[in-house]
Amino acid sequence: MHHKIHHKLKAHYHRHKKKIKVSAAVIAAIAACLVVALAFSSGIFQSQAQAKEIKPYNVLLISIDTLRADRVGAFGYDRNTTPSLDALAKESVIFENYYAQAPFTPVSHMSTLSGLYPESHGFTPETPVPDSVKTMPEYFKDFGYYTAAVVSTVWLYPQYGFAQGFDKFDTSTRGPQKNLRGNAYTTERVMRSDYVNREALPLFDRNGLQDFFYFVHYYDVHSDGPLPLYYSPKPYSEMFYPEYDGNLYRCFLREKCFEEYIHPFGSTPEEQAENFKYIEASYDGGIAYTDAHVGELLQKVKDRNLWDSTMIIVIADHGEEFFEHGQWNHQQLYNESLHIPLLIKFPNSEHAGEKVEKIVQSIDLLPTVLEYFGIAPDGNQEGKSMMPLIRGENESWDEMVFSSNTRRTPWSFDQNFFLKYQDALRNVNDVDQIKFKRPVRAVRSDLKDLMRALPEGTDKNSIMRGLSIGAFPEKSLRIGDWKYIMRFRENNADELYDLAKDPEEKANIIRENPEIAKDMRRRIMLILAGQKMPSDAEKVPELSQDQLDELKALGYIN
Repeated sequence: MHHKIHHKLKAHYHRHKKKIKVSAAVIAAIAACLVVALAFSSGIFQSQAQAKEIKPYNVLLISIDTLRADRVGAFGYDRNTTPSLDALAKESVIFENYYAQAPFTPVSHMSTLSGLYPESHGFTPETPVPDSVKTMPEYFKDFGYYTAAVVSTVWLYPQYGFAQGFDKFDTSTRGPQKNLRGNAYTTERVMRSDYVNREALPLFDRNGLQDFFYFVHYYDVHSDGPLPLYYSPKPYSEMFYPEYDGNLYRCFLREKCFEEYIHPFGSTPEEQAENFKYIEASYDGGIAYTDAHVGELLQKVKDRNLWDSTMIIVIADHGEEFFEHGQWNHQQLYNESLHIPLLIKFPNSEHAGEKVEKIVQSIDLLPTVLEYFGIAPDGNQEGKSMMPLIRGENESWDEMVFSSNTRRTPWSFDQNFFLKYQDALRNVNDVDQIKFKRPVRAVRSDLKDLMRALPEGTDKNSIMRGLSIGAFPEKSLRIGDWKYIMRFRENNADELYDLAKDPEEKANIIRENPEIAKDMRRRIMLILAGQKMPSDAEKVPELSQDQLDELKALGYIN
């Protein structure tokens, strides 16, 4: 019986053998298709498939927070603060007149990454960037790039929307804070450059042929909290004013600046001059310290034989004020806060040594990168590609910069504030009791007149939201050599400057030129009217207590 069954099965097998082979081949083909489809959906082959459509190079975007253009050797500074950047500049295109959209870290960075004005990408400390805003890493991720970021401030954390488009987003750069003389400082919240490199350098050791987009952010040029000192260890801390032994040093040694030296800038003009000199020297020391770590990062690119195949971009988000207009930090819309460096080293050092003198702005960077790589933008960018300027096609370029002050901060250091209120504040120990915020109120009647002047169909609610962002609502517009600063205050504090005659913005000539001022103000309103507010800007960031403490320690909230 079993023998008969065996023969029947054998006969059945031989009879259907050919069909079985065909079916197996079909199944194998189907399985192969499924594997390929799965591979494409997971991005395994995406880089190879799509890289044919764009230039096959890597991108390294380096941001040095709070770096003024005029403190970089390649931009004319006489101190040796930036030997690494100066060497890179020789192989790069130097943009001599590159301006930020805002003097505030997250707002400026998002304008750079998205190509959008602040009012259009919608970031505020209460409203993170919505998913509908497409950023630079997202464009490259669409083409199969491996995308990674190492950031060093809570303002760029995922809660605010900055992780969009990144495969790896590293925020583990916090190290112990030290003051300039190596003594422990009370807040312990500086994200040091050596910690940044500890996370960034291994990114270049990844195996595989996948192209990459890396964003590395340094913070040591930023002040170490609400007092004007900038982190750097020896020898950088003593590089530019080693003989200083004034009250800033003494109060920080005892960690009692507010208790013992309620006026850290000095109680006499001579003492103030000495302290101001030290503040700027410590700023330059922070630049030199950061530059050394940027040099280490750039050397890693060379050591991995990636130099010629990588576009390297160096930017800042804003500059820093040293009382040129009565304040320290980066609060106002003057050029010391807005004029920042931009270097682009193209693959194979193409265009090396070229300088672009035309006025450009942060929102122009994304369109420039996209055009070079051959990536089609999504059509929402408000910036323009600078590639025509790089190619020497300058004739049709409109020189314009539109910037916004969107900060919400109690720290607005006035040079004479402590002298004026020194006696009243002598016994204040809690920094939160010291209120630096100046009262600011919009002129309602003036706003109503401006609203009436807008074209029919204008989304006036969006305009009002854009105008009221921040505790110090200000807008500035530069067209050629004319610059207008528009404020919403009771004292009619708008300003107009002719930068050809007054590059330091010292002589406000608004009364002598009312028609130019009126025209510039109208242009600002029309720019705001033309901006698109994100439709899904409704999220509220959730910050941990540590992150809130960090922002408080850095002087951003009280």
